[in-house]
Amino acid sequence: MRILVTRAQEDAARTAERLNALGQEVLLAPVLDIVPTGEACPRGAFDALALTSAHALGAVDPADVHDFFAADLFVVGDRGAQMARKIGFTGPIEVAVDAAALAADILRAAPRRVLYLAGRERKPGFEAALAQAGISLQVWETYDARAALMVPPAVLNALAQGQIDAVLHYSRRSAEIFRDLILAANLRAPLNELHHHCLSADVADALAQVPAIRMHIAAAATEEALFATLL
Repeated sequence: MRILVTRAQEDAARTAERLNALGQEVLLAPVLDIVPTGEACPRGAFDALALTSAHALGAVDPADVHDFFAADLFVVGDRGAQMARKIGFTGPIEVAVDAAALAADILRAAPRRVLYLAGRERKPGFEAALAQAGISLQVWETYDARAALMVPPAVLNALAQGQIDAVLHYSRRSAEIFRDLILAANLRAPLNELHHHCLSADVADALAQVPAIRMHIAAAATEEALFATLL
């Protein structure tokens, strides 16, 4: 099977390595570029830190978060937890499967003031849930996920020639960007021929407006579950 991965470059490279180990051929077409904002860390005391993407922590200098190494940390996904330990976090880390579960974890812990490391483009649900519960949340926008302006010509050619079997979609935004770029390249028919494997129903919803598109939705929001849809 020839599989297209559209994640940001560093993430896509890790996914490609895993797929190659499973005997799959992989093409990369990152539709997002992760860029640190350089925004200064907010001042003040925080009871806990939160991040819904590992990119939020990867975009900062460890020295900027040194004062929080012993604080409670709430993250989505094992990658964020692993990164935190690697740069020096020693406090408790709570790992959730998605932003909704992360908000629920924080509500149970009930910290008074939370520092949220986030991207500039993000869904409002996590912040809204904490605000509704009266938890003070300070947002620190540490990275920007910039949309690609085009899909690599080699990938467009492979799509046009029917040489790609499936594409993996990890986020709603990346799925939307990929959809729009392929439609702009007048490759509607190849887009419909592809099998689109989506991390969640929310991700799949970005493709639902394309009639007759073939979608497969992971049973859980994990890469293992997403890979299982390829079988």
